[in-house]
Amino acid sequence: MKRLETTVGERIASAMQELSPSGRRVARKLLSEYPVAGLDTVASLAIGAGVSGPTVFRFVKTLGFESFRDFQSALRSEVGARHESNLSQTVRTVTEGQEETRSALQEVREAQIRGIEHTYAMVRDTEIEHVAELLANRKRKILTFGGAFSNILATHLLTQLSPMRPGIQTLPSNTVAAAAILEDLGRMDVAVIFDFRRYDAVSEKRARIARDHGAIVILVTDRWLSPVAASADHVLTVDVVASGPSDTLVPALALLEAVCELVTNSLGRSAVDRLGRVDPIRVALQAQN
Repeated sequence: MKRLETTVGERIASAMQELSPSGRRVARKLLSEYPVAGLDTVASLAIGAGVSGPTVFRFVKTLGFESFRDFQSALRSEVGARHESNLSQTVRTVTEGQEETRSALQEVREAQIRGIEHTYAMVRDTEIEHVAELLANRKRKILTFGGAFSNILATHLLTQLSPMRPGIQTLPSNTVAAAAILEDLGRMDVAVIFDFRRYDAVSEKRARIARDHGAIVILVTDRWLSPVAASADHVLTVDVVASGPSDTLVPALALLEAVCELVTNSLGRSAVDRLGRVDPIRVALQAQN
């Protein structure tokens, strides 16, 4: 399999834990206005991040770029892909499809397999394992949510983990209830957020509130990075490119399943004991009168 060229966002996410405090300030500034903040001058980025010009150059070198010009060139190449709409994807797919000889089903299958393989190639094992450790800590409450397109992943995380450990919930659509849940977040808690292209502004607001309340923020996003990344402590990126007009959630679901497997393994006997109590209740609820 040919590995995809790593995006700037992926490089930042991968390097975040190893960056110096000043390097993290540059990263946070970039992520808060990605990718626009990196397309101005070195001086502008340095002032915005509250660091020196040499710190910006060191940051760029840490990401693997030989020069700030190379760094900006990579950012510019991502702008179009990051903001591509469903309509533009549809037009491009139909146009390209007129020249294809392979079947539509074959295209879909290959795109999904390629997306899963690229996702596992891009995300570091240690990062996945660390995220799983956080979710396996029964002392931490877990809050999870997504946007209109991605909230199905949050629901899946809830369904997978709630029978294994207590203290996990999604945000309700009721704004008052959602606000109360966010207010209750504390430093021992974790917020898991799913957000992909055509990024959800409400999710970004919720993420900032969760971080302001001290919660650890975990973001699952695409290779071009949701604005939520500016508030995230951990970022897992997935390859969402599909054969058709819409992005695919299949690679994200595969990664999520892997995380849930690791969490269950870490919980061990406590997960089995809880499932032993939960499952009879589920059976009773589903039984016909």
